[in-house]
Amino acid sequence: MEESRNVVTAKLLDYISPQTGVEYCRKFGITSTLYPYLSLSLGTFDVSLLELVSAYSTFANKGVRIRPYFISRIEDREGTVLEEAKVEAEYVISPQIAYLISSMLQGVILRGTGAAASSLGIPLAGKTGTTSKYTDAWFIGFSPSLCAGVWVGNDTKITLGDRQAGAVAALPA
Repeated sequence: MEESRNVVTAKLLDYISPQTGVEYCRKFGITSTLYPYLSLSLGTFDVSLLELVSAYSTFANKGVRIRPYFISRIEDREGTVLEEAKVEAEYVISPQIAYLISSMLQGVILRGTGAAASSLGIPLAGKTGTTSKYTDAWFIGFSPSLCAGVWVGNDTKITLGDRQAGAVAALPA
């Protein structure tokens, strides 16, 4: 995972079945169109940045997925709360599995494709991503208290340029 060697993820998806992989994606809040193909393990389907950040935040939350919301509360000028978001949370994976995945994603920052983020000097985990022909690049990173994502691409599938992978085009932001 640290070096984005995708053979292992493809073998893992084959082992659990692509349909089970899609079901896990749904549990993590991904609602984009996905098909139960082995290429799912390579990230061949378009998924929004919001969905990815929401899914990755589950690892930092020890297996609990929080449904994203944009406004936490609305107050009037006296500070009276007029509206407040209802936080929707559900256990998606066990804390033990979340810990193991977070540990692997820490390796991405310490020794892998996300090593540039280690210069921040805080505990981080994350993953870079790149689509074929360098049309999209992304990085999702998290600390124990914050999860953030960066996507670089275009509305149409045109290349960002030679070797504009996630570690080069998205991670620096």
